[in-house]
Amino acid sequence: MGYKRQDMDSAVCKTKALPAAAGSVYSDAIDLDHGDRGDFLAAVELLITGPELDATALPATKTVTYDVIQHSTSDLSSGSVLAGSVLVQTGDDSVGGADEDTVRVRLPIDVLEFVGVKATTSAGSGDCSGSDLTGQLVF
Repeated sequence: MGYKRQDMDSAVCKTKALPAAAGSVYSDAIDLDHGDRGDFLAAVELLITGPELDATALPATKTVTYDVIQHSTSDLSSGSVLAGSVLVQTGDDSVGGADEDTVRVRLPIDVLEFVGVKATTSAGSGDCSGSDLTGQLVF
């Protein structure tokens, strides 16, 4: 699959609603379409965006933690953590809530064919399901 720099379609950009209660969700997988030898040679980063969350969704001191997941198939729920806790949103100490935040993670040459984002909300978090995380390839 030949990606263009301006390509922002569903193949390279995935969104997923955050959990409604404490727990984890996985974005849909992004297929890196490895070459014939199973290698990945593109100079690419995974841009992860954690959405702005209000105090109801993310009370004071509660967190949403984002990990980069990889797998040899598109089922990321049984994948392995490529990069853990790359982004952590924490509810403001006094009133709760968190601003939108982003992080870029460079994908290594030995990355498995499918990548995505896992978001985990801590115990006591509110309903974050009205907000979406985004994982997007950036060339």
